[in-house]
Amino acid sequence: ASKPTSNLRVVVRPGATQPGLPSLEVLIPPPAVGTERTQNFVLPSYRTPVPFMLPVRGLGPSGATQEVPSARVVAQVHLEDATTLPGVRVIYTAQADTDAQGIAKLQLVPAPSGGSNLTYRVSIVSPSRLPYASGSRELQVGPTEGLLAALTLPTRARLIGRLLSATGEAVSGGQVVAQPIAQPQAPTSPLEVVPDQTLPQTTTDSDGRFVLRLDPGDYDLDMIPVLGTGPRTSLDNQRIRDVDVDLGEVRLPRLALAKVLVVGPSLAPAPQVKVRVLELPDTSPRYGLACTLDLPCSKVAKVRAEAFTDSKGRVQFLLPDTGHTISLSIMICLSSARSVSFIAFARRLFRSSIFD
Repeated sequence: ASKPTSNLRVVVRPGATQPGLPSLEVLIPPPAVGTERTQNFVLPSYRTPVPFMLPVRGLGPSGATQEVPSARVVAQVHLEDATTLPGVRVIYTAQADTDAQGIAKLQLVPAPSGGSNLTYRVSIVSPSRLPYASGSRELQVGPTEGLLAALTLPTRARLIGRLLSATGEAVSGGQVVAQPIAQPQAPTSPLEVVPDQTLPQTTTDSDGRFVLRLDPGDYDLDMIPVLGTGPRTSLDNQRIRDVDVDLGEVRLPRLALAKVLVVGPSLAPAPQVKVRVLELPDTSPRYGLACTLDLPCSKVAKVRAEAFTDSKGRVQFLLPDTGHTISLSIMICLSSARSVSFIAFARRLFRSSIFD
């Protein structure tokens, strides 16, 4: 093994014809070159999963609760017992979506008769269109199937703002998309299932106003005006807690026209080539704002424009004119049968600037 100190994670999952069985996982040191290692797995005492009904409710501002339909619910429990070999984890996973009445119908392994309840970890992803926050809870499951205690989700915080053009006019019909900032984490087990979340987004009204309901976390806000009316930009490193955040007026930067000529190896124009322009993130520490200890720090490049070259290999974009140096990356995507080229460069964009 090239890294003898790095353990291997070995996972055994049930097949599609045996959905009621748990998965097993163990960390083992890699075998040395030319040697073998045997790892045994033993399933715990089998108990057939039975139907349980889990009500999911949302807490409104008035204190009243309502059903939460179309929420994704994932329930997991550890099932290690006396037969489980040292170092092996045994995890059973069940998932379902809530129905129109907010009920998730789950096939769960019940607690042993006469024994202690099983403690499930339940993750719930509320649809982004609803005002109720996603979250995780512990849930006690006994030996008898039936109706479980309801889980109640809190209200999402609102992110409020008004999108204006560089000249101060309201931008209507623009998209505002909240991109969660990935958090650096230690490698997790593939058995720890986290439901996928759709990106929260909305459209500005005739007065440029927008409202997003967001789960607690760190976000980049992508501002995308109607095509051809302004540059795409973003408001990065926004931290959302459990209280509303008012951004006030958010102005789009001025326009800068960028022209690009794409040629092939023989310097002949390259037509119908997709060109994408990305702005590289600014990760320099800004004390009290971003990229310092305990503050968000986005490290994802943002798409600023994309288009295809014309018959003469030319393409032009409307880019944000920030008045200061920004790092851009141009990605040139050829046809699927050919390679993909990346050209990185930095340019200082001044008002009304044009670069070739």
